[in-house]
Amino acid sequence: MGALFLERLKSGAPWFFDPHHLKVLHRGHVGCAAALELARQWIDGGLDRVVVLAIDSYLDPFTLEWLEQRRRLKTSERPVGLMPGEAGAAVLVESRSSAVRRGTRVQAWIRAVTTGQEPRHLFQDKPNSGEALATVTAACLDAAASNTPFRGDVVVDLNGEEWRAREWGNARVRIAPRLDGALKWVLPAASIGDVGAASGAVGLCVAIRSLVRRYATGRRVLVVSSSEWGDVGAILVAGEE
Repeated sequence: MGALFLERLKSGAPWFFDPHHLKVLHRGHVGCAAALELARQWIDGGLDRVVVLAIDSYLDPFTLEWLEQRRRLKTSERPVGLMPGEAGAAVLVESRSSAVRRGTRVQAWIRAVTTGQEPRHLFQDKPNSGEALATVTAACLDAAASNTPFRGDVVVDLNGEEWRAREWGNARVRIAPRLDGALKWVLPAASIGDVGAASGAVGLCVAIRSLVRRYATGRRVLVVSSSEWGDVGAILVAGEE
């Protein structure tokens, strides 16, 4: 699937793609955070700009059947479940020097990105404790050298499934001292449904636009994601300096 996607992308785009800097990631909701970590490596290695592109759909018959077999869909008989959706999102990540050289307007700054792995996930019998999600969220705030509890918007990929709410609830208890009581919770899935691998990029775009249009409650927005298979990630975005 990755090779087919890249072939279509290269044939339809007007730019040359260096095969050394094309990478397809399969990390579910955490794909955007993982892609940003890779982008940072490439930029540190000499690239000026990296495009992070995410697309997914839960509306094809095969996926809907798979979700229904595992009782994950929200229905009239099952009120606790996800609403399937589909989306595509893209962000351009650029080094500070490149942005200054081009004289372009920077919409937001990526202050920190952290990813990790939960030892327990949805498809295991043991419950997910949210420990890894709490760890990466705290590490993300630590990387931003913030000595005060975080106050602002938190974009969370809660989608109506009980396991995801329990995971985030456990994580929030663990990092309670790091979070201010005055937080605004932003849930994109409540409007567009669960969009799978596009979820993290959609959450990042929601965060950036809230900073650009100045309806975010603070100058920083935290984006938190987790996947069914235990991948977890956090992204801290700051407004224009």
